[in-house]
Amino acid sequence: MTPEARDRLASKDILPIGEYVGVHDTRCWFIPIEKTNKKTKKGKDYWVIKVIDSTFKITSVKCWGIQNDILHLNHLYVAKYIEFNSQWGYSTGPVPPRKNFKLIG
Repeated sequence: MTPEARDRLASKDILPIGEYVGVHDTRCWFIPIEKTNKKTKKGKDYWVIKVIDSTFKITSVKCWGIQNDILHLNHLYVAKYIEFNSQWGYSTGPVPPRKNFKLIG
């Protein structure tokens, strides 16, 4: 990530996912490095993506409601809404990636 991109995100109060605490109306950024396709017990598709940010901590995010979504690995994304649960970790909640993630770079 370029210093200009990092400064632009900071100026808009967009936190790296490693510092994100799951507060509503707060966006966070990350770079997906791996995507795993999975199915629920009822046969619905979802992804588990491993992401990294400026804290260099790898974090898993579960993405629900997958249909024709596309995720580009090793590119910068900003998420409008990500939930955090101490038992399950990070999740897109009811908002699928196509409505939640914005490809920045």
